[in-house]
Amino acid sequence: MKISATLAWYHEDPAMLERCVRSLEGIADELIAVDGRWRYFNEEADGALSSNEEVAAIQRAANEIGLPRMIVRNDEVWESQVAKRTFMCEAAIAAGADWILIIDADEYIEKVDVDAFRGALETTPLDAVMVMHRRGAPALQNPRPIRRLYRASTGVHVETAHMGYRTRDGRWLHGDHAHVNLEPTLDLSPHLTIHHAVLGRTPERLKMREDYCMERRRRQIEKWPAPAAGVRA
Repeated sequence: MKISATLAWYHEDPAMLERCVRSLEGIADELIAVDGRWRYFNEEADGALSSNEEVAAIQRAANEIGLPRMIVRNDEVWESQVAKRTFMCEAAIAAGADWILIIDADEYIEKVDVDAFRGALETTPLDAVMVMHRRGAPALQNPRPIRRLYRASTGVHVETAHMGYRTRDGRWLHGDHAHVNLEPTLDLSPHLTIHHAVLGRTPERLKMREDYCMERRRRQIEKWPAPAAGVRA
């Protein structure tokens, strides 16, 4: 069984990137890391790419834990987060992944029972996996379940909002909002926790994120459609 971890990053603290990659030890069999700026994100930037120091941090951490990696750097600006995340899923599928693990640069995994985690993936008939997700700084922990692993054979890709994962045959596996019916999930929260340390970013980086979210809403890009008739919102 091959688990491909997909990491999207742009202009991140190298130490944060190292922590993220090191946390994949025992969890992932491969890392697919994709660099590059989204359109309307940090439009004052000189270029579309992060620093070489950030690339080195990812390589160093992957080497330390013996994790094979593929690093993709995109000279052109990505049209959106959707395009970037879909590219990562497609790269994982092309690399022969059985499962796709989604992880962001400001996240890291706390392992509880790696053997139980991988064993459950080996035997589940389901296509999506739920784990516990803790957001914020230590004083602001807010645990909630979140879908983070998807079976690669479904042809999973991203649509509309950047966390809307859908299968090739049109089934929604994960949505930011309750506008769609979601597939059942396997809950692996007892075995693995993802920490979302968004508040650990620099004030400048947090401002970029906030500005992008506002621009995304203004332009109505990556937006969820209105609920369809008969679909519970």
